[in-house]
Amino acid sequence: MMTAEPRPAEQLSRDLARELSWGLTGYPGNGEVCQIIIGDEASGHRLQLHLGPHGIEVREDSPRPADATVWVPDEIANLLIKEARSIDLRDRRIHGGIRYEGNPLLVTRMGQALLRPSPEVKAVYEAAEQRAGRHPAVTSIERVHRPSVAVIRAAVDASRPLVATGLLDHCLPGSWEALAQQVSGIHIEPQSLGRALPLSEFMGHVLARQAGGPTYSEGCMLPPAFLGAFRLAFAQNGALPLGAPQLWAGASDSSQAVTGLHRDPVNGLLIQLLGRKRVLMYSPLERDNLYPVTAYNSFQNCWVEPLKPRLEVHTKFKRARRLEVELAPGEVLLNPVGWFHCVVIDGPTFSVSVPIKGRTN
Repeated sequence: MMTAEPRPAEQLSRDLARELSWGLTGYPGNGEVCQIIIGDEASGHRLQLHLGPHGIEVREDSPRPADATVWVPDEIANLLIKEARSIDLRDRRIHGGIRYEGNPLLVTRMGQALLRPSPEVKAVYEAAEQRAGRHPAVTSIERVHRPSVAVIRAAVDASRPLVATGLLDHCLPGSWEALAQQVSGIHIEPQSLGRALPLSEFMGHVLARQAGGPTYSEGCMLPPAFLGAFRLAFAQNGALPLGAPQLWAGASDSSQAVTGLHRDPVNGLLIQLLGRKRVLMYSPLERDNLYPVTAYNSFQNCWVEPLKPRLEVHTKFKRARRLEVELAPGEVLLNPVGWFHCVVIDGPTFSVSVPIKGRTN
């Protein structure tokens, strides 16, 4: 991690407030207040961000109690401002150096508001929108039985999602117990948990929905060897090179999305192994109707929540054209680069996402 040149706490706090205000552009606030203290806890410089439905107001002195307070050491504040394009908020040197109390979701919003995209990532999304515009509008998501590499590549080139069936017939686990045996020895580390645990133990928490135990994997990384047990026919011999897998497993109900609306700068596959998963998808051409955030590094979230939209704030969302698909065990969703999507589950589910290596624009 690079070392940024130090600046006085007062200047740091104002710079940080400016960056946060830009990153929160379009945020549909409900009057939340976040207090940020730069430097020493007792004598550091303080400011408050008031998040209203029509904008952000920065105050240095306010009688309103804060919904969340964040203490940021000088050196970390410098890094957050200087390295916004490459900073990883999960880095323990950052995560462990910042202290907060109050609303954790509001604190997370503050952290995300500091992210900035690189020109390369922005170019990927622009290319995805141009590609989608060159082809007929997608009105449904086709299911294709055992598609060839050529079919997959054609769908990628046409910015067209599809669901592949029959690719896992030879190795699909029939139950959670059977899968737990297959993954014996594999450990995972969900971000919010802060420690590693056996994947089989995590699966037990999911099935039991155990109070105090982790019940969603948050896209944590899996060892590449995991895919060896579920080798896809078109990925053999490097015909369709795949990247590192991520785990999306857990239990919830269908009242809210477990993965918020966002888009990724890579073509990807979502491999459904157990349970069912409903995916809501929007073409890259729907961008302006989905209120994407300005602050991001790679994947780009949206302010609108498709299941509970605030239509009085996000008025254009009513125009957005949505596609839906429900994945059953053994099905694989091709998610082309730049397609907005969110995920809804009802009950225990286990799936793995994996990026397709190669050109994205």
